[in-house]
Amino acid sequence: MKVDLPWRPPPGVPDVPEERPASMYRAYVPLEVRGPGGNVRLDALLDSGCDLTYCPADLLEPLGLTATPLATGLADFPAMSPEPMEYEVHEVEVCLAGRWMATMPVNFTRWHISHPDPLLGADPWFRQFRITLDGPGRMTTIEAAPTASSART
Repeated sequence: MKVDLPWRPPPGVPDVPEERPASMYRAYVPLEVRGPGGNVRLDALLDSGCDLTYCPADLLEPLGLTATPLATGLADFPAMSPEPMEYEVHEVEVCLAGRWMATMPVNFTRWHISHPDPLLGADPWFRQFRITLDGPGRMTTIEAAPTASSART
């Protein structure tokens, strides 16, 4: 399966290409997150420089994540917030480009910023998918990475 996704401005910013510099466009990807209480669909900012996946903590209740988290702590993102941000880690299922991943840990963060974009970090996505970023074309292409058996000829 191959999916082409056009880049777009952050939420709340009108998409008027002739009025926006190319740097305003971002690589967002649609995700579906499944917890014991339900599913939530959201757009996450693809962040190849981030190892982990982050979602806003306000999704904990709709997902039914009321059990004790796997871990809690403070995340320091000085470029985004002057204060450390609280997070808790829960195991959930995540779907990207029609492929459900096995249960994986996701950091649910209490952001201190006005537009808390969920972040899709590199692990494990870059091992499971071939993700191509086309800056001049403002496009992200996602396709399932070939498995060892399908890569053999």
